[in-house]
Amino acid sequence: MQAEAAQHALLAKEWNRAGELVLDLSNRMMKQGEIVTLLGWFKQFPDEIMRSNPKLCLEYAWALILTGNNETADSWLTHIESLTRELPEHHGSLISAQAFVARTKGDVQGTIKLSEKALTLIPEDDRATRGILAINLGITYWHVGQMEQAEKSLEEAQSLAQETGNMYALLSAIVFLGRVQAVRGKLRQAEQILEQAIEKGGETPITALAHLDLAAINYEWNKLNACREHLEKGQKLNEASGNQEFLCAGYILEAKLENAHGNQEAQAAAVNRVRELVQGGVIPTPNHNRGLAFLVEMALGEGDMRTAEQVVKQLEMDVDAHPFYRYIGLAKERLQIAQGAKPAAARRLQEKIIAADQANWVYGGIATRILQSIAIDDRE
Repeated sequence: MQAEAAQHALLAKEWNRAGELVLDLSNRMMKQGEIVTLLGWFKQFPDEIMRSNPKLCLEYAWALILTGNNETADSWLTHIESLTRELPEHHGSLISAQAFVARTKGDVQGTIKLSEKALTLIPEDDRATRGILAINLGITYWHVGQMEQAEKSLEEAQSLAQETGNMYALLSAIVFLGRVQAVRGKLRQAEQILEQAIEKGGETPITALAHLDLAAINYEWNKLNACREHLEKGQKLNEASGNQEFLCAGYILEAKLENAHGNQEAQAAAVNRVRELVQGGVIPTPNHNRGLAFLVEMALGEGDMRTAEQVVKQLEMDVDAHPFYRYIGLAKERLQIAQGAKPAAARRLQEKIIAADQANWVYGGIATRILQSIAIDDRE
């Protein structure tokens, strides 16, 4: 019995030493985007070793967040909170992580509140953590269509990331600055910025998003070969990182691309992959609803009114499947037009056109006007 206890203590000591080594490396690896490798290391640790070490837990939670494993990360953050009540030095980092998870849930006010609270706890000279909070706020503002605020926070995040050598935060800031330009209808500028992200980032997981956005831009320009090339590169990175949220976005675009080529079987396979991810509950709420909006669009394209009506009822947020105007939800209006309720659809679309014009959502404003032109029977 004593021998077993001694052996257990020795193993625990070795694992704790391994934990110290991983902690020494984790910050550099996250900055350089080597997150999948780091995540694999964390998963090798015995559960009792992980749960007894707040710093190890927190680094593991960050690795989970950055690979899109938000539900698992949330459960670890709850555990960390119980460990760190008497360790105030960890509170700022913990709340920063909680702010990231709040964003993935679509909790805008919660994200802003937590980020602002974290900023009061993080020292001024901790430029790295303040840069992470800036990127989180920038992405949050982007997701709700507040482009001016997003651009300001993203530019701050870009500057802080360059200063601290955080490649992952830098690439995230660049990608979303490109997305700001795409939202404004400036696709050439967006293309240049996204290509810059890929040039800097290589095969870092976040560059998958740059590839997907470039695929969407080339699809818009009817450059379908270039679209497929970027789509395949993006999905390869997503499969390696296991980011279900990004994979779902790729399958949405894949379905549209196969439809453009007339490949019905491949299109149906991509739609089914989106459906599986949406029904599996493995993607965050905003993108879950984005997937639902896409399924409405596909059902209507096939003339399947019954499915479209059923899926519309599941929508909890007014969003669209398109990457550059997702906060202008058009699924319900598409259904109304298909049902013959064109005047009602036209009225709703006019309200959204006004909102798009006020917010300078040029790309989404054009798309909404096109749909409104279908809803209005008066030829003039």
